[in-house]
Amino acid sequence: MPYGDDDLRYIYGKTGGYCYYCHKKLAFTNYGRRGEKGAWHVDHANPRAKGGSDYFRNLEPACIDCNQEKSDRTAQSYKRSLNPPKKEGCFITTAAFNSPMASEVEALRRFRDTVLWPTLLGRGMVMAYYDVSPPAADIVATSPGLSRFVRASVRRLLTLVNASPRKMDPNGTEAQPFRGVFLLVAVETSTMIVLTTLGLSKLVSFRRREIS
Repeated sequence: MPYGDDDLRYIYGKTGGYCYYCHKKLAFTNYGRRGEKGAWHVDHANPRAKGGSDYFRNLEPACIDCNQEKSDRTAQSYKRSLNPPKKEGCFITTAAFNSPMASEVEALRRFRDTVLWPTLLGRGMVMAYYDVSPPAADIVATSPGLSRFVRASVRRLLTLVNASPRKMDPNGTEAQPFRGVFLLVAVETSTMIVLTTLGLSKLVSFRRREIS
């Protein structure tokens, strides 16, 4: 339904101009302008498909990514999906350092929770990492050489991340996660290297059995 300026200002002001779900800063003038900085929509906390009303109490400002990802879920259900996975760790790094309490593992976990998970792209990458990393972690745990490689890579990457520029939003989250680009790409690259090593080792072992 169309909203007047007064309606939009009221809805926008309910959260102080932040997305109701991910707390990203919104730009009032970019309402409905996909691709613009701070673009947003009016979201039905209880979707109309499930009987939600158009009363103000059911309307919240949401960034376009959250509005579309939420789809016809309730606000409560979608917010639960935004919570970082508490039981999951950084499998490969944990295997390399042989402890979930290592400072490097804690640093990656904080990066996951504060930089990656709040964004739609970041959540997709985290879940993809969880899909591919357990078998690689098993190999790393039993290979001193791969463990040394992962430890050295992670330490170097954390140095790069800590040295790169960062900018914070007023709500305390990283607005431009430039630091994360180095870390994310490198961790995924390390994962692929390990998985490739795993595949090659299985191929060599199979060929040896064929020859014998």
